[in-house]
Amino acid sequence: METSFQKFEKISNFLEIDFYFAHPLHPWKRGTNEYINGLLRQYFPKGTDFNTISAEEISDVATQLNNRPRKVLNYRTPHEVFWACLNCCDLFIFALSAESGLRAIFFMEKCFSFFATK
Repeated sequence: METSFQKFEKISNFLEIDFYFAHPLHPWKRGTNEYINGLLRQYFPKGTDFNTISAEEISDVATQLNNRPRKVLNYRTPHEVFWACLNCCDLFIFALSAESGLRAIFFMEKCFSFFATK
């Protein structure tokens, strides 16, 4: 069975980036993850049976969260930052081949970081 980051070394070498892993039971080392979990808990309390939640309900929550301003994005929404980045970088991304998809994801992350500071 393959784990989430079983091939992290291959990906790390391909993207020429380092990976850092948080220790188990150390949530303060995963700030963004814990923040998003907190936002999701506003809609889906702990213990929610997701078998009873429709795909439409999940999509509605995703839309609400993606249109919620974030301090880390200078009070812009993730939706705004994503599209600003995509509009700026679309020629580069479409020029990439399918096998370079991971590089495109890395590039998008760098682009998000750039736009988040504007």
